[in-house]
Amino acid sequence: MDINDFIAGIKLINEENQLKLIAKNKDNLQNFSFAKHKDSWKALWLLNKYQVTVVKVYIAQLFDLLISGNQSIIRESLKALRQIELQEKWHSKLLDAAIKIWNNANNISSCRYYAGLILLELTEQYPELKQEVNFLFHDEIINSLSPGIKKSILKKLNALN
Repeated sequence: MDINDFIAGIKLINEENQLKLIAKNKDNLQNFSFAKHKDSWKALWLLNKYQVTVVKVYIAQLFDLLISGNQSIIRESLKALRQIELQEKWHSKLLDAAIKIWNNANNISSCRYYAGLILLELTEQYPELKQEVNFLFHDEIINSLSPGIKKSILKKLNALN
């Protein structure tokens, strides 16, 4: 099965059959997720939806996808990186990527939402980041988010402070 057939199949089937598709193509699913294909985010979406363990070998590739420019791929990569228990050596790279995505007003709200969640989660882990993260969550950026995402981020930010 090639990536085009796989992606086309995802759209046409229900949840039960999506699980069967994953079981049948587990090895390909990870390869498809990191393919340079405009719809590869759909394979990443399946990985995230069903919490299929992403092999740690692919962590570097997930970071590479964060600069792909494709908003759907960026969103799904951020979601996948949140699910992986990253070694400490990856935390600074994750922080840098999340800051860039969060500050870029051209990114869609859902990308900025997951970048914001990562920033808040890293701040919980590293309290010394609190002042810097509070600075990043200024009114101009918060007000540019959609109402639901704005409310969710503010709730989590207030809980942190």
